[in-house]
Amino acid sequence: MAVSPTRIGKWFSAENLESVVNAVQLYGQYDGLLEIVNYNVRNEQYVVSGELILLEALNQMLEAIVRLKHLPGSLEELTKASVQSALQIRERDGYIAPRRTSATIPIGGIDVPFHSSILGAGVQSFRKVLQTKISPSSVSLDRLRGHYIPNLTARPFDVTKEYMENVYALTNSPFILELVKNYSPPKMQTDPGLEQHMAYTLLIEILAYQFSSPVRWIETQDVLLTEIEVGRFVEVGPGSVLSNMLKRSLSNLPPSARVDSDAVKARTNIMCVSSEMAKILYQEHPVADSAPAIAEAAAAPTKSSATETPAIAQPAAADIPPTVTTGGGGGAAAEEVSDVPVQPLETIRALIAYKLKCSLSAIPADRPIKDFVGGKSTVQNEIIGDLQKEFKDDFPEKPEEIPLSELAQSLSPIADSLGKHSSTLVARMISSKMPGGYGRAAISKHLSAAFGLGPMRQCGLFLVGLTLEPAARLDSESSAKAWLASVAQEYATHANIAYKVAAGNGGGQGSGSGAVAVINSAEFEASQLAQKQMVTQQLRVLARYLGINIDAALNGSAGTENQDSAEAEGWLVEHGEFYADNFKPKFSALMARHFDSSWNWARQDLIEIYYRLVQGKVTRIDLSMASDCLQLVNRLTPSIMDDLSQQVWAQLTGEM
Repeated sequence: MAVSPTRIGKWFSAENLESVVNAVQLYGQYDGLLEIVNYNVRNEQYVVSGELILLEALNQMLEAIVRLKHLPGSLEELTKASVQSALQIRERDGYIAPRRTSATIPIGGIDVPFHSSILGAGVQSFRKVLQTKISPSSVSLDRLRGHYIPNLTARPFDVTKEYMENVYALTNSPFILELVKNYSPPKMQTDPGLEQHMAYTLLIEILAYQFSSPVRWIETQDVLLTEIEVGRFVEVGPGSVLSNMLKRSLSNLPPSARVDSDAVKARTNIMCVSSEMAKILYQEHPVADSAPAIAEAAAAPTKSSATETPAIAQPAAADIPPTVTTGGGGGAAAEEVSDVPVQPLETIRALIAYKLKCSLSAIPADRPIKDFVGGKSTVQNEIIGDLQKEFKDDFPEKPEEIPLSELAQSLSPIADSLGKHSSTLVARMISSKMPGGYGRAAISKHLSAAFGLGPMRQCGLFLVGLTLEPAARLDSESSAKAWLASVAQEYATHANIAYKVAAGNGGGQGSGSGAVAVINSAEFEASQLAQKQMVTQQLRVLARYLGINIDAALNGSAGTENQDSAEAEGWLVEHGEFYADNFKPKFSALMARHFDSSWNWARQDLIEIYYRLVQGKVTRIDLSMASDCLQLVNRLTPSIMDDLSQQVWAQLTGEM
């Protein structure tokens, strides 16, 4: 369960949270696990692991503290009452469901309490696994010393007596104690292999105990930012979780007389591979000022290839804005941009900017909704209502007080990239502001050809387009493409992407002019037509050979998609959104039936473990056995325990 102390109150600190967690263990009169296992962002994000009863008790205690607006002098009575209340809930309902409060968020999908002391029994088994996977000769002390910061210590790795004593204090490892007792600098100078052996042993013990010890990410970030003074961070992986944490930590550095916070922020650059690869590889070129040039190119006819200046060789792909063409002009085909879903943060910022009629840059992700509405509660409620229609998720309490980036993390991306509300806004914008006959299908085709944007990327562009909606209907296709070009550049700026001309399509650059060489559109279309005719002829020959009549299919498919799109858009303009929504087929969630056999698998797993113990197949509790037992903890129900009791009774009495 994630806990945010600042949501409890600005006065509530991490030390206060530790006091409350310790009070549950000390006064709760319930023997169970409850520990802080992740220290992620100072005063903002901590992860607590434990049994559901104690997590519910912690929820109730924090809710009471929020109401009191101060930490009681003694937590004993509050702790006992909260634990008893949680026990009553379990007795009444048979189980305790994780729930969300104003300061806590349950983390689903994790059944094992990683980084908690309960996994200490598995250290010995994990140590053996590490020793088989990591050989002493593969450990490079030069690469580890001063560069590797273990979560266990939150200090740069080193082979010194002080560092080993710190590791021993955290682990009580007998192997580390032996290193400390035998530590001798003179011996290390005369025997180079001794230091290597010590580094190997120290590394194995740190890794072995790390999965049963808290993650000290706050302290690790402080070391990276203020001691080692790292200036460039790159997160390697599919997401940006660590990058976002680091950015929040950067804005919340601890006060220190020896650290200049402004200097640290100025020198620190944080990026992630998932969205900023071009920037990481220094392949990014400025594109912000190129929108006017693209719009101008869209309105002006281009020269045919016969009048172009001699072309020179080009690289396989160049980071250049695509040429937008209209009428009979020609343009360079764009290289396909990786298609990624629209993230919740993009949608949230776009809908707020649309509602407030401002630019996306005026909606920073680190501020809550209430900061943008100027005290107007009506506007604030409208924004929250729009977001609820868009995501259909259970919003946290007081979402207007949560920073947008944090609010977005609690929401799931929409499968089709656009939700109900944003889809309606985009459809309304296209039908009311685009020229007649230039609908969604034509726009999508143009965005794919001119900018290489796939369906999901196009949804992100449409969200940006909502914030740049034209004041009146555009009068021609060329003006629509010019507007789309400006939106595409704005989207590229926010999405950190660069449009590229594909190899073989860009041609080359005019000598000394820097312009993209293009071919005459009429010639290009004639070539495409000839190719399609040849394919059609081949298809007819094959169809005739197979005895299939394909004339009806070929004649009936042409123009159907555009015609359907135009009819749908015209129908929406004529009748309105409300009328259309009431004639759409709707599926009631109450009619859904869920078939889940997890109750039976829990019984099966429990009986298996029981008979393994009875038959003597389990001689010691290793990591695998501990993991199996822990996975059962949150799946047990009274009826399952009754079944186990019957099995035990039958075993004792011989009544099978």
